Amino acid sequence: MGCGCNKGGNDQDRAQKNLIEAENKKRNLVPEEMNKPSFPVIPQLNRTRTASVDPKVSTEDKLSSEPLTPEQPKFMDKVKNFGKSVTSRALQGKAEESTIKLRVLSCHGDDNMLPCPYRADSDVREGAKYCTACGCGDKPRAFLNNPDDPDAYTKLHYPWVSCPVKMPGFSDYVSVENQPSEITDKYPDGVARKMILEKRLHEQGVVIPDAIPLPEKK
Repeated sequence: MGCGCNKGGNDQDRAQKNLIEAENKKRNLVPEEMNKPSFPVIPQLNRTRTASVDPKVSTEDKLSSEPLTPEQPKFMDKVKNFGKSVTSRALQGKAEESTIKLRVLSCHGDDNMLPCPYRADSDVREGAKYCTACGCGDKPRAFLNNPDDPDAYTKLHYPWVSCPVKMPGFSDYVSVENQPSEITDKYPDGVARKMILEKRLHEQGVVIPDAIPLPEKK
């Protein structure tokens, strides 16, 4: 006959309690990361859009990149254009001031317009600029400005002078709308800027002179 102390029951309760504590301890020892899936997480790819399709990139920003040096005009075309310029100076002396201002804007730009992408710094004379597209080269007679004398006679002062991109103010100007595809293909950076300049001039009510023949002797 038992003593009635219920010792067997207490042992059973303690065993059950110890088992529960052991299980809880075991769970606490398992890191939280072990409950995550065992397969690796694939990171999100960063897709970067190019400037040509990014609506946040303006046309001005696109023009700020370094353009490719365009193919030079044929030798005979350079000789012919230079001859026309020299002849026009002999016949008329100097272009109209309004025409010169348009050429300055086409080549050098201003506070609201980037310079022509084909304008370069001269290695011959500090501060001078020349055109890399026309083929005249880095020579004093082809400078687009005179750093020492703003009023000096430069290439932009000839009554008749050619521009490879056919920009406003030049004697062989052609609007973007009417220009042949070969100009667009050959001078894409210049044509993009030309489109901006034409729009600006039209909004300001500035009349862009059409292409002109050689001036006649007065």
